[in-house]
Amino acid sequence: MNSPFNEAKYNALLNGLEISEVKLSEVLKGDASLRIDSEFFRKHLLLNQKLLENANASRLKTNLHSLRSFGAYSLCNKIKFIPEGIPFIRCMDMRDGTVDFSKAQQIDTRSNELLWKSEIKQGTVLLSMSGSIGNVALATNNWNYPVNSNQDIAKIWLTRDMSPAYLYAFFLSKHGKAQLERFKVGSVQQHVFMWQIENLLIPGFSNQFEKSLENIVKKAEKCKLHSTIIFSQAEQTLLNLIELNFLASENVSVKPFSSSFATSGRLDAEFYQPKYDELFARIYANSEYVKTIEEMETFNARGLQPIYAEEGTLDIINSRHILEDGLDYNNFEKAESSCWKKQKRARVQRNDILVYTTGANIGRSQPYLSDEPALASNHVNILRIKFEDPIYVAFVMNSLIGRMQTERLSAGTAQAELYPKDISQFIIPFVSKKMQNEIVCSILEARDKKAESRDLLEKARRAVEIAIEQGEEAAMAYLEGRKYVEQTISNDLAGKAPYFSVAAARKWLSEQKLSYKPETVNTYLSRQMRAGKIFDAGRGWYSSIEKSYQLDTAPVQKLVDTLTQEFPLLDFACWSTAQLNEMLRHQLARHVQLVYVERDAIQSVASWLRGYGYHTFANPGKQEIAKSFSVEDNTVIVLPLTTESPCKDGVATIEKIVVDVLADLSIFDITNIPELIKGAQNVIRSYRIDISILKRYATRRKTDVQSILKGVTIH
Repeated sequence: MNSPFNEAKYNALLNGLEISEVKLSEVLKGDASLRIDSEFFRKHLLLNQKLLENANASRLKTNLHSLRSFGAYSLCNKIKFIPEGIPFIRCMDMRDGTVDFSKAQQIDTRSNELLWKSEIKQGTVLLSMSGSIGNVALATNNWNYPVNSNQDIAKIWLTRDMSPAYLYAFFLSKHGKAQLERFKVGSVQQHVFMWQIENLLIPGFSNQFEKSLENIVKKAEKCKLHSTIIFSQAEQTLLNLIELNFLASENVSVKPFSSSFATSGRLDAEFYQPKYDELFARIYANSEYVKTIEEMETFNARGLQPIYAEEGTLDIINSRHILEDGLDYNNFEKAESSCWKKQKRARVQRNDILVYTTGANIGRSQPYLSDEPALASNHVNILRIKFEDPIYVAFVMNSLIGRMQTERLSAGTAQAELYPKDISQFIIPFVSKKMQNEIVCSILEARDKKAESRDLLEKARRAVEIAIEQGEEAAMAYLEGRKYVEQTISNDLAGKAPYFSVAAARKWLSEQKLSYKPETVNTYLSRQMRAGKIFDAGRGWYSSIEKSYQLDTAPVQKLVDTLTQEFPLLDFACWSTAQLNEMLRHQLARHVQLVYVERDAIQSVASWLRGYGYHTFANPGKQEIAKSFSVEDNTVIVLPLTTESPCKDGVATIEKIVVDVLADLSIFDITNIPELIKGAQNVIRSYRIDISILKRYATRRKTDVQSILKGVTIH
């Protein structure tokens, strides 16, 4: 018998699987190459396409002045690379929306003229077409032109109808990246073609919105330039103080055996270049004092081969994360948290100096300025020092002073290596404390400016995403800050969990790249409370749940009244397993009442309760529980009272009961604890409790309540 087609079940099946149902007409218009492979029609890519179409999108070619790549590939054979010349950007030099010119190759003037098609002018949007597809950069007025680029980078010049800064921000967004992800082809080396780029959908928004993004991008570039200048000035200050602006050329050095191989173990000529003698002579002549790394180190070793995990939560620092001007905190790899215990030697602590030890950039050194747990990989050296400022020491190691010593001490022919024993030999010149402090302040200021630049670009990216997903009005509100925050903060946080902390709200603001003062967060949340959108859940905590939990006190009221009458000066708190009924799927046949009193009153209270007819246990130990504990009618357990226990008129609050369940009931094996935890979560999700009191009491009782709060709170 044929059953009728059930469209609801069919759609539910599709929702649960990576299956897309597409009309032939959609396939024919989707791509000029008529792709029918499943990758091209993945659900999130189709959804992205629909979002772009709904955002008044048009093809990039409608706003193109020109689109160029490189010219004939045969020109590659005619390029002359030189140590210092015109920057020649490759895809690998573009990352996080910027170009790292320190890595770029250099070409001569004749090569630049030959490659006129790939020369970059101010206002050009650069887009990588091969390898790391979708890396983007914007050529600004702060670049030192001329600049050229290789065959894998598309050079996009726009008409005046579209802002280059807006297109740049769009390519930074997840929607721009998803569109490029859809069109890339190739099995080994993936790429996109020029004709695909000119047919990309670009959402259309007002000139006002594009201008707002342009201002943000310009401000970001200004902060980045400021950071670069401060770093450069700090190094120049150091070199001037040590008088290292000019060093001798690399000529022949003659050394006696006693001062060469006999002490160093090195026979290679590089180790004995006279420029190093001059370096050390000037260091000793012009420093306030000098120390070797060996004199300062408390730990000096390489990390370990990491065990990577894409969904891990523990940061892994590779050598590629050690940059010229800091660590690339935003792009650390990940490992499972369990690796923290397994790889103790690789643990990184705040103020550790991390050194690039293998390959092209050996000697790069940067301090770790975070409290987040992290591990170093096997090509990163962890240096921990005492007595001196690690920021200053790392800066010296990363300067010309340190790089020359790296050049002198590094080993290896095919692959350069810098070992811990070599790092121990580094000589560090110390200028006056006043100048050290000035240099460190400059370094921190430069890093703050770099972080501000990155945050501004993130803000531009996020604004484009909001405009595509929620409309231009919402994006403009986001750029204005306050209006957007008040409209979305509580909805976003409450959508993730029923309880969130002030700290979570601040983290949310940081993720949105919105500047704020700490006190304004409380102001935002207070307004949301007055509007009835969120509710008080204890000091520093808020909830989307309006109705607070009302505990049934009837099961313990008789016991409370009796104790109050007999012991009027006694501090105590009572609760009963009968109060847990709504948390339990399987009800208990007999219930237990728990009385918490001051420790020196336990025996007297227990004795009086026995005389009053209660089946009483006075703070029983494991042996007594195993030997004689049983649940009968009127069973009472008397336990020591923790100071500041949350209770009212002798009745424990729900916050105390939840903690006591985890701390005490498992010992007596009274009920199914996993079932009770699940039930407690359901109650907390349905009714509002005081999270602050619960966590504080749990801390006092040294009890982990994460099993109950997991998925319920954001902190």
